[in-house]
Order: sequence, then C-alpha cells, then structure tokens
Amino acid sequence: MRFLFLTLFIIIVSLNAHNNDDWPMFHHDSQHTGYTDCEMPDKVEISWRYKTDDKIYSSPTIVGNKVYVGSQDNYIYCIDADTGELIWKYRTGAWIGSSPAIANSNIYIGSRDNYIYCLNADTGKLVWRYKTGGYVGSSPTIVDGKVYAGSYDKYIYCLDADTGEIIWRYKTGSYVSSSPAVADGKLYIGSYDYYVYCLNANTGKLVWRYKTGYWVGSSPAIVNDKLYVGSYDKYIYCLNADTGKLIWRYETDYVSSSPAIVNDKLYVGSYDKYIYCLDANTGKLVWKYETGGGVSSSPAIADGKLYIGSWDNYIYCLNTDTGKLVWRYKTGDEVRSSPSTVKGKVYIGSYDGYIYCFGEKKAILLIESNPNASVYINDSYEGTTPLSIELEKGEYNIRIEKENYENYNETIELSPGESKNISINLTKITPASTTPLPTIPKSTTPAPVTTLPHSTILPQQSNSFMYLGIFVTIIGLVFVAYFLRKGENKKKKRN
Repeated sequence: MRFLFLTLFIIIVSLNAHNNDDWPMFHHDSQHTGYTDCEMPDKVEISWRYKTDDKIYSSPTIVGNKVYVGSQDNYIYCIDADTGELIWKYRTGAWIGSSPAIANSNIYIGSRDNYIYCLNADTGKLVWRYKTGGYVGSSPTIVDGKVYAGSYDKYIYCLDADTGEIIWRYKTGSYVSSSPAVADGKLYIGSYDYYVYCLNANTGKLVWRYKTGYWVGSSPAIVNDKLYVGSYDKYIYCLNADTGKLIWRYETDYVSSSPAIVNDKLYVGSYDKYIYCLDANTGKLVWKYETGGGVSSSPAIADGKLYIGSWDNYIYCLNTDTGKLVWRYKTGDEVRSSPSTVKGKVYIGSYDGYIYCFGEKKAILLIESNPNASVYINDSYEGTTPLSIELEKGEYNIRIEKENYENYNETIELSPGESKNISINLTKITPASTTPLPTIPKSTTPAPVTTLPHSTILPQQSNSFMYLGIFVTIIGLVFVAYFLRKGENKKKKRN
C-alpha cells in the first residue's frame, strides 16, 4: 500500500512539474531564484526577433516550444520559440506589463484593464478572467492549483487556477506591483506602503511584515530560508524568511530589479546604472559593473553567465564570477524587460517593441575551387563553388566533386562563430594510355619464289594419300565379304 501511494505521488509530481528546460514564470520559479542550469554559448547572434506594435515591459516565459509575452499594444503573444513565428495573440482591454505564468496548459497574466486572465496556452482561447479593483502589473505565481498576484487596488489575491474563483485576498496599505514568491507554504511580496509581507499561502493570514524606508516594487527571492528584495529607499535587503528579522542590507540607489540568487551570490540591478554582485550571506560587495543607464531589469543566471537589460538600450551578458563583459547587444530603445534563458537561448523584450531571441553564433564556411564544382556536406548537396554557408558547431565531412576531376574529401571541426576557408585546385583525371601493337615494316625486296620438284611430296599431301589408301582398302574388304556371302547362299540352294 505504501508503495502504491509513493508511486501515485511520483506520477502526480511528474505531471505537474515542468521540464527543466522551461522558464514557466517570472524569474523562472515560484521562489524567484532567476536561475536555470542550462548550458549557454559564449558567442551569440540574433536567432530571430518579433515586432509587436508597442513597447515590451513584460518578461517572456518559455514552455515547450512556445514563448509567451505581453506588450503595451494590449496583446498577449504566443510565438514559436525556434522560428519567431506568431502562433496566436489575444487582445486585452489595456496594455500589459505583467509577465505570464504557465501551468496545466494554461497561461495566467495580468493587464492594466484590471483583469487577471487565464487562457488556453495552445490556442489562446479565454478560459476565465477575474476583475480586480485596479491595474494588475504584478506577475502571477502558480503553486498547488492556486494563482497568486497583486493589484493596484492594494490587494494580494489568491484564486483557484482552474475556475478563477477567489480563495482569499489580503489588503495592504498601497499599490502592489511586486510579484509574489511562494515557498514552504508562505507567500512573500512587497507593497508601495513600504512593507514586505509574509502571508500564509493557504489562508492569506499575516505571518509577519517588515517595513523598509520607501516603496517595494521589487519581487522577493527566497533561498536557504532567506528573503532578498530591493526597495526604493536605495537598499537591498536580506531578511530571515521565517521571522522577517533583518540579516543585512546594502545601500545603492533605487532598486526595483528583483534579485537572482545562485551559489551564495546575489545579483541585482540598480537605478545608479550598476549591476551588483553581493555575498548572499554577508551582503559584502563582490563586484559591480557599470552600464550606461538605470537597471530595472531583473537578472537571469545560467552557465556562469548573467543576462540583464539596461535603460541604455543594451542587453548585457557578464561573467558571474568576475563581472567581466562577455557580450552586449544594442536594441532600439530601453530594455526594462527581464531575460529568460532556455536551451542555450536568451529571450528578452525591449521598448523598441521587439521580442528578441539570441542563440549560439554559427560558424561561416567559405568553399572555393578551381574549377567550380559541386559541394556536399555530410553527403547532402549544398550548391556549387564558390559557396558560403552558415553551420552550427560540430564535425562535418566536406566533399567536392566535378566530372573528370578527382574528388576532394576533408573532415573538419567548426567552433561557434568561427570563419573557415577551404580553397583548392582540383586535379584533372588523365585518361589511361593505350599501347599500340608494333608495326612490321613492309619489305621492299620481293620474296623469292620457291619451285618444288615434281617428285617431292609435302607432309600435308602425304597424309591425304594415306587416308585415301585406308578408305579404298575398307571398300575393297566390304565387296569381298559381300561376294563371299553371296557364293555361300548359292551352294545351299543347290544342295
């Protein structure tokens, strides 16, 4: 019986768990760690970008092969994660700054039309919507069949994920744009009333609250029984998640960015243009990197790299250990959206209206030959030389063919972003030579005429006479035998 219950539990957990390659809600998970363990490339290029009709503040979420994001053009978008092609879009009544959450094949998101929406994630069809009393810029968090989100009507809401019916709501003293983190049966969220709240996630009852010096628009992250959050009072806070007691705080500038926590390090942006790395246990500065504008985007961490946007229009990738720049890309406007990292790709929005996807930079292979010839890569025809082709990293067999020329074969290894040139002179095949028979020169001297004596018998004539003699002898014997037999018959008749 225990084995049966354990099996059922594993099955239920498996059905409700997301693939580790997904990024199903704001800052990746219900604790808002901002971390995923996928491998990420060192060199990248734009894989695709999709243009909406207004600014993108919302941060993309990725589940399966779909990207979900909101835009200030009032639409919720579903885009193919590999190609950037639109799958569907749904129009709400106002612009969207909330970031979507995906659970049980549904998408949950808030809008400034005061509604929390639930749509079918595959089709974009409305499942239900719930009207609050104010803007919903808070990004929903889904845990155990419950939807948690804040609203500008000052309330924190808990709704049934299947039906949209209210389970409980809790009133704070001001707007709630912070997105809730949920861990160990508790909900953590900030409010513009200066407080960080901890509520019972099942009942909505207050567990504790902590007062900062100003608005709390940052979303808390919960790791190792500690809560990390920023405030407009210019401090980054670390609190005991069970009691709300202050452990440390670090002074910077306004902080609406939500911290990411990985390997006892805290990463966060600030309005002072810096991206910070602090020791998560002590609050001591490890490094900081200066961008060209304020940083309200929340960092994503993967494979030793930090990804974040800035108001200077750039998307940054930094080394998490040193803070050194790995790469950056300039968009057409401010980047306040927060990045998501999935399967080696980075997804992020910009105020230029685009949702961007960055993937590993392809290698460029240039093939030239004299004369021009057909090119096969891994036995697949690619065209004729000269040929320039983009390829992903890996091993490739290159074959160059032309009739009446020797084939060229080579196996090469390509690295991301590498440029490689193959330039060859093909060798012409020489036809096999045919050796003529020796020519006997004609003699100019006439051949002597040999006259045989009449009495001379050549060997061939001798053989003919011999066969003729044998034949005549046999005929003679036949006639003798015939006449002897005839004589005997006459004697018998007389007697």
